[in-house]
Amino acid sequence: QLQATSTALLLNVATCASGALVFASAGHVDPIAGCLVASGATATAGPGARLAHAMRERTQRLVFASALLALAPVIALKPVIGGAVEGAVEEAERSNGGPDVARGWRPAMPPVEKVAYYVGLGGAVGVASGALGIGAGTMMSVRLALAGGM
Repeated sequence: QLQATSTALLLNVATCASGALVFASAGHVDPIAGCLVASGATATAGPGARLAHAMRERTQRLVFASALLALAPVIALKPVIGGAVEGAVEEAERSNGGPDVARGWRPAMPPVEKVAYYVGLGGAVGVASGALGIGAGTMMSVRLALAGGM
C-alpha cells in the first residue's frame, strides 16, 4: 500500500502541473487561492506521509475506502449542491464586472475567512495526500467549488 500511495503522489505532480497550465492559459486559475491551498498542503503532506508509515496496511486501506465512500455522494451531487453557490457567485461577478482576465481582472487577497478556509483545506488535503495518495481530484475540486465559490 505504501508503494501505491507514493507512486500515486508522483503521478499527481505531473498531471496536476499539466492540467493547471491548461486551465491557467484559459484564465480559470485563482493564483492567490492556489498559493494559499498549496501552503497548507505543503506544510502537512510530510506529516501525512509519516502517518502512512505508522498505519497498518489494513487500516490504511480502510481509511482510503472510507474517504472515497464519504466523498462519492458529494461528487455526484455537486451540480445540485453547488447550483446555489455558483448562482450567487455568478451574480456577484456580474455586479462587480466579473473575474474576467480579458477585461483586466487582477487577483485580490480574499477575506480572512476565505484565507483560513483555503489554508485549512490545503492542510487537510496535504495530510490525505501524504497518508493515502489522494488529492485534488478527489477532495479539493469539490470543496473549492462548493465552499470556495469557484
